[in-house]
Amino acid sequence: MIYFISFSLLASGIFTIIRKGYFNKKAFKSFRVSGWTLLIVGVLHLLKDILSSLHENPFNNLNSMISIILTISIIFLGLGILFLGDILKNGLQLKSENDLTI
Repeated sequence: MIYFISFSLLASGIFTIIRKGYFNKKAFKSFRVSGWTLLIVGVLHLLKDILSSLHENPFNNLNSMISIILTISIIFLGLGILFLGDILKNGLQLKSENDLTI
C-alpha cells in the first residue's frame, strides 16, 4: 500500500512536469516525498528480509534472494528520485533568481 502511494506521488510529479514545466514547487515536493517514502520503506523491508533470512541460509532459498535484490533496487530507485528532486529544487531556485534579475 505504501509503495502504491509513493508511486502515485511520483506519477503526480511527472504529470506536473508535463503540464507546468520542469521547475515548479509541486513537482519538487512530489519527488521528495516519493523518494523518501521509497527509501524508508525499502530500508525497513530490507531489514525484515535480512532478519528473516538469518534463520535460514538465503543462498539456498531463491525467494529470499530475489526479495533482497528487489528491495535493494527499490532503495536505489528512492535515492535516484531524491537526486532528481534535488535537481528540480536547484533549478527552481535558479529560475526564481533569473526571474528576479529580469
